[in-house]
Amino acid sequence: MPQIARGIFSVHPAPGASGGAQAPPGSAPAATPSIGRTLLNKVWTGDLTGHSLVEMLSSVHLELGSAAPLEGVTATLHGRSGTSVFSHLGLQHRGT
Repeated sequence: MPQIARGIFSVHPAPGASGGAQAPPGSAPAATPSIGRTLLNKVWTGDLTGHSLVEMLSSVHLELGSAAPLEGVTATLHGRSGTSVFSHLGLQHRGT
């Protein structure tokens, strides 16, 4: 029988951890997409308790956007402790 874990998480920016590459000076804004980098701390509570560090690369170009976070997780679930890496992918077109 499958088990279901329930809980919540909170996300906070890691201190001094955001930045990104911008288009070179003098280039047309539509010619070069910007790339951002963000580090986040995540705290898990509930059936899964622990913390994770998320490193996210993101880009927005014209009406398209994308994000590719990797998340290193250290947690305990139903008395068993361990680590894992979650890989996320997000795509956006015209804001949706």
